[in-house]
Amino acid sequence: MEEVLGMSKREINRHHIIRNVLEGKATQAEAARVLGVTDRQVRRICARVRVEGARGVVHQLRGRASNHQIDPRVIEKALCAMHDDLWSGFGPTFARDKLSELHGITLDPETVRKLMTQVGLWQPHRQGPRHRAWRERRACVGMLVQLDGSDHDWFEGRGPRCALLIYIDDATSRILYAEFVTVEDTQNLMRSTWKYLKQ
Repeated sequence: MEEVLGMSKREINRHHIIRNVLEGKATQAEAARVLGVTDRQVRRICARVRVEGARGVVHQLRGRASNHQIDPRVIEKALCAMHDDLWSGFGPTFARDKLSELHGITLDPETVRKLMTQVGLWQPHRQGPRHRAWRERRACVGMLVQLDGSDHDWFEGRGPRCALLIYIDDATSRILYAEFVTVEDTQNLMRSTWKYLKQ
């Protein structure tokens, strides 16, 4: 019976490049550059492909359990300990401390968080800021004018550092007024706005 070998697109591409090296269509240096590995690694992969065929490009640890895997008995013991009502108000870090203190089980807080989520003792919090709601632009010019100030070395050392105040129409994104001021403060903002309104 023929063996079925599962390969990722990356591994299929790697096998194709290594076949080209073995058939003399490409050099080891070219293959190393394309694959982003050293010449020595290309030689080792070529040797494996000669012996094992396409399996030679597949990662050697595929299908094996990770060396960093936590003993399933420890996980089972932690899950049994956390089924008690005492744990219902605990956060993952505090639960990790109590697992260590009361049961002698030492786990990473992230592992405890995953276990607590699995048994329904912890609800993951939503990460990141909420997306702002999109709004339509105003219908016509002048309905909404936005003011923005930008402090920068606008004159590239040929003049003093200053702030650019700019008035932008929301409907058209057209610049309605702009002015350089020494600093973006209340007094300069009020004076600039008065100039814009008079204009």
